[in-house]
Amino acid sequence: MPPAASDPSPLPPPRKTAAGGEALASRDPRFNAVQRRLLILIDGRRDRLILQGLLPAADVGRELDALAAAGLIETGASLPAEVASEVPAATAPAEPEPILPALPENWPEVCRWMSTHARDTLGVLASPLIDRIEKVEDAHGMLGAISQWHMALRGSRLGHASADEGLAQLRRMLAQ
Repeated sequence: MPPAASDPSPLPPPRKTAAGGEALASRDPRFNAVQRRLLILIDGRRDRLILQGLLPAADVGRELDALAAAGLIETGASLPAEVASEVPAATAPAEPEPILPALPENWPEVCRWMSTHARDTLGVLASPLIDRIEKVEDAHGMLGAISQWHMALRGSRLGHASADEGLAQLRRMLAQ
């Protein structure tokens, strides 16, 4: 589970060990798809909260604990003190974050554009993404949906070339 925002000493981002790199390179069958995705995403800069945002359907905390127990990653709890002090920790806000504003007025138009673009580039694989986009209720959900949309396009054969331009277009649409 990600550390709470009010935790005065959040854990530093996890880092792959040499064994983690080897397990990833050899596609070790002992680890499930979520654990492999986490090993790919772990870069020493993304903390648990960011990783959870990138894999919203997964129990990232449990999977990270399993990877740490297998010796594939080092978490803040498993890093030696001298190394942990060198790893930049996520800074906890001094005060609670403000409530994000409501969706922009043109969200229905943006939602249709994102859904159409996802359908055109991802085909039937876009269905879960489109469902998430259509269920957005607030600005926080919108940011998560946009992030997931962008990552899905970047990872696709047809959309990777236009993903960054699509994100720039979204920003222009939302700035109106």
